[in-house]
Amino acid sequence: MRIIPIAAAALALWGIAASAQTITGPAPYSTSIPVQSTTRVPVNRDAINPLTEGLLSRIRGTAVYGSDERWIGHVATVLIDPRTRRIERLVVAAGGILGFGSHPVAIAVNQFSWDAYKRVFRLPATLAFVKSMPAWSESETATGSTQPFGNNGAPTGAGR
Repeated sequence: MRIIPIAAAALALWGIAASAQTITGPAPYSTSIPVQSTTRVPVNRDAINPLTEGLLSRIRGTAVYGSDERWIGHVATVLIDPRTRRIERLVVAAGGILGFGSHPVAIAVNQFSWDAYKRVFRLPATLAFVKSMPAWSESETATGSTQPFGNNGAPTGAGR
């Protein structure tokens, strides 16, 4: 019989202590007291161009955007000239969903520019223009089209 009065007294004391903390104590996240975050925000450093790093694993999978600021695809394969051991072309898997239905096109590496802020490659073309280029296959001995995009490439309104 003594258990019930002791338990009741303990609950009453616990309730009084809890209400006293919320009434008399300062709010833990008061607007008058600055709260410092323990989470570190990364410094926005521009990413280094993976073509200059020399690591092929950082090139594959990088997104490619067109002149119309729209997504074209991603870098699927890196083609290296066996004589000079330099990257000659990047195979872009244009379009598709999760790797299915994409159109692989080999494009000269000098056609790509690096957007360090977004960490993507850019091409002076649109998705429609890249999809109209001849497809690249692994069985081909040639590394792809030598036609540069330049001013004779896709008009800026193509692919919309």
